[in-house]
Amino acid sequence: MKKKLFISVLVFTLMLASKVYAFGPGFSIKFGGNETTIQAYEIMNGNNSQGTIPIASKKIVKKAANIPHYQIVDGLYVVEIDTNNYTLEPYVAWGLETNENVYKKTKALAVVNAGYFDPNNKQTISYVVKDGKLIANPEENKNLINNENLRPYLDTIFNRSEFRVLQKGRKIKYDIAKHNDPVEAGWSIKHSIQGGPMLSPELTAVDEYFLALEQGKVIRDAISVTQKVARTVLAIKEDKLYIVIATTKCPLTLTQMSDLCHKLGFEKAINFDGGGSTSFDSLRMHIVSDKNSQARKLKSFWLVK
Repeated sequence: MKKKLFISVLVFTLMLASKVYAFGPGFSIKFGGNETTIQAYEIMNGNNSQGTIPIASKKIVKKAANIPHYQIVDGLYVVEIDTNNYTLEPYVAWGLETNENVYKKTKALAVVNAGYFDPNNKQTISYVVKDGKLIANPEENKNLINNENLRPYLDTIFNRSEFRVLQKGRKIKYDIAKHNDPVEAGWSIKHSIQGGPMLSPELTAVDEYFLALEQGKVIRDAISVTQKVARTVLAIKEDKLYIVIATTKCPLTLTQMSDLCHKLGFEKAINFDGGGSTSFDSLRMHIVSDKNSQARKLKSFWLVK
């Protein structure tokens, strides 16, 4: 029998004391009593909003067929994965597939969108490694390598951040690093998917050539770094993983998402393909973020298994 996937909102780790944590102007979370109250103003395009997250009972958490999910405010989710029982595994579509279709096909406990891709030729813009083998290579994407505007920056693009599942014997741990960064002695990369930029400990949008500035003006913004859009984020804190989903109901700039990751105490966090690509599926949660409410077909995904 499969072990149960414990997915819970991050705030549960802080509920023992009654405190108020500020997430910047107009955004705070108050812990204590029988519920957690969230007030969000500026972070939601200036619209006032209040919501509550009830303390989950053990009965709900232990239901194997009822994976719990929580929203901090309408359209903003933080999901916690117990790495003692579950891990992540990459999936790459032959062409392009929707997140929901991958969820149904693989029978994973949860699926979230991951790396970047070219919708015109259906080829990856992100490296993907599964079981130690490279299964998606952006260097084979002719649209990318033949783009005259990007050619001077290909070394930077190929060295963008990636989320790694590392293995040493039977031990597994997780890391976020640049693609060319070496692995600690004795460890090897079991799985990885490249995304970027890194959000914590620092925002590396310029360093990874997602954002380019000239005399203080934005001359390139490849993934709407400065705009409020849907976002997909994976993060690490101690021995737990976190998936942060901001939908079109609560769009964030990457600076806002980076600030949120710092306030939540994430040791490392990485941005994945966002906007209309942001999608998440589990037994009771189906999220799509395309403007027409249709699920976008994507290239790579993280499976929670």
